[in-house]
Amino acid sequence: MEEKSISIKCPKCHNTIGIRNHSDSNTFNIRCPFCQEELTIKLKPHPIKLGNVPNFNTQPKQPSSQQPKTQPYTQPRPQPSQQPEYHSDKTVDIDDLPTGNPELVMFGQKYILRAGCNTVGRKSDTSTSTLQLPVADKHMSRTNASINVSKNASGRWHTTINSCNERNLVKINDHSLEMGDTASLRPGDVITMGQTKMMFMYE
Repeated sequence: MEEKSISIKCPKCHNTIGIRNHSDSNTFNIRCPFCQEELTIKLKPHPIKLGNVPNFNTQPKQPSSQQPKTQPYTQPRPQPSQQPEYHSDKTVDIDDLPTGNPELVMFGQKYILRAGCNTVGRKSDTSTSTLQLPVADKHMSRTNASINVSKNASGRWHTTINSCNERNLVKINDHSLEMGDTASLRPGDVITMGQTKMMFMYE
């Protein structure tokens, strides 16, 4: 049998490897005796003279388990704030606050809010609220909200609101006002107590 011999260089350790009686196939695998790297040998189709080092395309064989895996990108979910901030997109200068009296408008009727603390709820013989609304809404507490009205040095009003009953939280523009939270009221805000809605305005 005719002896076939070629020489190649290992692309990893750069040692010369002699190969004898290799397969007639143009592509075959060998293992480097120096570094034990598994190589894929691709022969050119034209005849090769013995004793020359041909320009083989030698590539280390990569195990399929080492192929990088592409992970899909998942946008992080925004975390909700612990305390809601109402009207956080608005910046109101203290000199832009209204000078007219603050009031609640319900069913076309106006209810003036006095300076200081106004407790608001459903009208009842046992209610102690300073502003008792004449409604038959059993979902509204007898003391449902606390509305605080103050005036700055320029004579302009500043009004805030708090929930007073954990079972019947006040809603500002459909956002529940948790116990301990305070929201600033601005003209046009819709306040919900129980199932009754009213609008905050200035005269």
